Amino acid sequence: MSGEVTPTTTVAESEGRRERKKRETREALQAAALRLFGERGFDAVTVEDIAEAVDVSTRTFNRYFARKEDVVIPDQPERAEALRAALATRPNDEPLLESIIQAVRSVIEHDADRQAVRLLQARLLTLTPALQAQNLQRQQTWASIVADHVASRLGVDPDLDPRPRLYGLSTVAVMVAARQAWVLTDDPGALAGLVSERFALLASGL
Repeated sequence: MSGEVTPTTTVAESEGRRERKKRETREALQAAALRLFGERGFDAVTVEDIAEAVDVSTRTFNRYFARKEDVVIPDQPERAEALRAALATRPNDEPLLESIIQAVRSVIEHDADRQAVRLLQARLLTLTPALQAQNLQRQQTWASIVADHVASRLGVDPDLDPRPRLYGLSTVAVMVAARQAWVLTDDPGALAGLVSERFALLASGL
């Protein structure tokens, strides 16, 4: 059997292959889902359609995703943690807004090889009413992460000082404005520049 551990196949190698197979299946499901959503519209595509496109069962689909909405941005927790980690690496003497700009850009640029997928995701999140609750949750998470960072840098209580939440919500506003412009382009690599332009407008006082 191909999955069997033989004298020439270590346990680590066997586990590595299983994890690779899981990742490949997950990515295939997401790619098929995004393609079908783009062709038919989100509401017209079922879990069965996605599973059939990858030649797996709906049970297999449900091992990776609880519902079709989760296919659109399945790695959101990881991206949120990437933002938190990026903020934590910024110098304490760096201006706050510059720290936020560089942290956001680092998260975007880390996905440079996946920007075409990210653009499809952004279009779905922007244009699909059924995904607005998920989109709002993502925005609230990013706003909270930025607010926590600002509160820590300033040494203030975010419940008493308005600045942390203002920074957090302003960051989300910049991201929303940049994504709204991005989804109208055919340039997957344009997001980082659009974000920087809108942060510059914010910094200038508009």
